[in-house]
Amino acid sequence: MYGQQASSRAKRGDRAESGASFEAIRVIGARTHNLQGVSVDFPLNRCIAVVGPSGSGKSSLAFGTVHAAAHAAYLEGISSYSRFTETRLANPDVDAIHGLRPTIALAQGYGGRSSRSTVGTMTDALALLRLLFSRLGHPERSASQLSFLNAESACDVCQGAGIFLSPAFDRLLNPQESLGEGAIKHRAWKLGGRYWNILEATHKLPLGVPVDEFSAGQLDFLLYSPMLEVANRGPGFVQRFTYEGLVPRLRKRVSDQRGLASRVYDLSFFEQGPCPACHGTRLGEASRSVSIDGRRFDNVLVMEFRELVDFLENLQQPIASPIRVRLVSLLERMIGMGLGHLTLLRPTSTLSGGELRRVRIAHQLISPLTGMVYVVDEAGAGLHHEEARSVYQSLAHLCDSGNTVILVDHSDGARAVADDVIQLGPGGGRQGGRVTWAGPVGAYRGHYGLLPVIKRAIRPVPDEGPWFPVEARSHNLHPRLVQVPRNRFVVLAGPSGSGKTSLALDIAAQVSASTLLSQRDIGGSVRSVLATYLKIFDQVRKLFGEASDLPPGDFSFNGQGACRTCGGWGYLRMDMQFLEDVTSVCEECHGSRYRPELLRTRVEGLSIADVLDLTVEEASEVFRDHESIRTSPRDCVGSGHRASCDRAVDRHTLRWGSSAIADISRSGPASQAGSADGRADARSRLRRGAALSCAGGSRS
Repeated sequence: MYGQQASSRAKRGDRAESGASFEAIRVIGARTHNLQGVSVDFPLNRCIAVVGPSGSGKSSLAFGTVHAAAHAAYLEGISSYSRFTETRLANPDVDAIHGLRPTIALAQGYGGRSSRSTVGTMTDALALLRLLFSRLGHPERSASQLSFLNAESACDVCQGAGIFLSPAFDRLLNPQESLGEGAIKHRAWKLGGRYWNILEATHKLPLGVPVDEFSAGQLDFLLYSPMLEVANRGPGFVQRFTYEGLVPRLRKRVSDQRGLASRVYDLSFFEQGPCPACHGTRLGEASRSVSIDGRRFDNVLVMEFRELVDFLENLQQPIASPIRVRLVSLLERMIGMGLGHLTLLRPTSTLSGGELRRVRIAHQLISPLTGMVYVVDEAGAGLHHEEARSVYQSLAHLCDSGNTVILVDHSDGARAVADDVIQLGPGGGRQGGRVTWAGPVGAYRGHYGLLPVIKRAIRPVPDEGPWFPVEARSHNLHPRLVQVPRNRFVVLAGPSGSGKTSLALDIAAQVSASTLLSQRDIGGSVRSVLATYLKIFDQVRKLFGEASDLPPGDFSFNGQGACRTCGGWGYLRMDMQFLEDVTSVCEECHGSRYRPELLRTRVEGLSIADVLDLTVEEASEVFRDHESIRTSPRDCVGSGHRASCDRAVDRHTLRWGSSAIADISRSGPASQAGSADGRADARSRLRRGAALSCAGGSRS
């Protein structure tokens, strides 16, 4: 299956052995997150697989150290003005790195993709096509006049969005019920909720009359009323609200991009289709009508890549040659990676995780640069084995072109293309962060992290049973009713891009008792931590409130309990303009985030700061008598080494996103003052507990 990659690897090995000198990126004394003074070489112009258990420090080494150091060096080389517009990464905690090269990170995750982002804009292919039509098209228009991001050339109806939302009244309302009986099906208008109370305060609709008996004026007010101010003049108070009809209010919620689950749910109350004016091309008529050899710009935009390549190769005008060559090269690379079914106008928000990863890699493969370092995370994750093979072949091509690939990966594909292996471990968290093996792949005898066989009792499948009716309609799905069995383990299978994710999103939107667990980023605030995301921090604060006769809110570092000096951050940050910001541990709370007097309250011998510094495993043992807190996901997802507090729930959550307080806590002994004794005592007691098998530490 991976024979071609192995042959390519052998050729690279021959070149390395015959070379006059051996070059490498040399990392000395890396302590980023849980790394314990790691020193290791990354050979240049080779593919290095970084393997090890979850939480062992693989991403901390590859992304948090090598890539972050190269990015910091890049920022030093540009003007101070340009640095303001560049994303900053946390500086790695490392003694020295020699032999750095420019790096490009291809990490997992969806990132912050705009609703205007398409495959064409993401890969620059659309810019090349616009340039081609601006030079050869009739009538003449500039490249900017062919962009839907330009207000003058965008469609007047959809403003460049390409879609039109029509309300699905059968999903929004139950016409046989009255408003007082819950005729509005959307959960935001539940009885007694804020929106429902505002509607009631208008006094313009009969709450006890079935909706299908409303007059035309009443129905119009319910569905389409513009914004108007409403005063609730109940006894003893006057409160003002803003009322708006269901449809315009839902349209605003959808455009708000509030969060995946909320937006998907809101969209389920609309029929989503192409804009009737531009037919989904997002452009006004003047831009759509530009043509080359009789082929209109809007028709070319919706061609699948295979058809688009045929169109481009038939253009023989000399002026088209340099554009055609680059564009065809990009398209053929994506076709070779199993993306031939896409179009340039396909929104990136509708791509599956596997499709998105391949689009990103394909964009890099046409670059003529050599001497680059590509840091790639789980390149084949979630892909069909044939599609994964094309991805690993592409990574091998990067190495063959004179680049270095650092691959954080556990799969057979990584084993097939790797020239060298660096293994971290032996465990996760505090039990990891060390290099346990490094050398050529041929000498490696360790594990790549293959999944074990899970034994599960086979249950008989009933001929007829309960099921969820789901209307499949999103993205590329052909509309039909799908029956999803209840109380079963159901697998959605098929090639990447076949509609698995789309169907899963339809199920999540239409089945009220569903919970969506996706590849997308959690998207919490920068002050959110693992304890709050797991929804156990409320219970912990309640225990501390009961122990102190203080309100539970006083034990929140985001509220009343926050240190008055640092505001609950645990550190102070000084803005150094175009230089790296300087942070220091707060001298008032010593990094605990809390008002010092609150740390005197103890539960199970620990202060609130001590509790937040425990790992999930340790917290489960400390609170073994408190069911709502003790129950954790450690047994099923292996997250026991994660600390409750020092793992920030941001875009790198549960992978490598340590909070700022964790990054600066090594700056001096003062960072541990105030609660170090409590933590030491807690861990001493835990080590003596026979029931606890602690998997590791916090800052992984």
